[in-house]
Amino acid sequence: MTESRADRYSRSVQTLAFLPWTYFTPLTHAFGPSFGFVAFYGLLFITIGVPRIYRRISRKLESQADEMAKANEGDAGTYARALARLYADNLAPAVTAKARAHPHLYDRLLAAGVTPDFPRPAAASSMAWHGQIFAGLAGVLFTVFVIRAMQLFGAAN
Repeated sequence: MTESRADRYSRSVQTLAFLPWTYFTPLTHAFGPSFGFVAFYGLLFITIGVPRIYRRISRKLESQADEMAKANEGDAGTYARALARLYADNLAPAVTAKARAHPHLYDRLLAAGVTPDFPRPAAASSMAWHGQIFAGLAGVLFTVFVIRAMQLFGAAN
């Protein structure tokens, strides 16, 4: 394992991104509603910021892993061909719509020293507009369900 201890810890931080929300209600009760407003936006900033930082760190680590694989391959281009085959077998697009932990396949192949036999494709679309509306409505419905369940169980006690 060649990654540093700091890199290992930074990868585990993402799993704790939502943990501060457990302290929102106690902090609001302890310091009053005006602090709750500040706490809400602070926690929102943490919740949005930590995954972005994680993605940046993860992308750096993935690029290092690609460089190491290229440096240790037996025959030139073996790693790039295997990578292209994995993407093809998984039906993954060569260029994705959003930034992920892995760089785009096309960029990874170029970094591995292999020019792909296809032109750089346009980025795949992330989600259709009707899918976004459906996901939003499902989220609202779930939130309403949780609130109603909390009211019912709160009234029963």
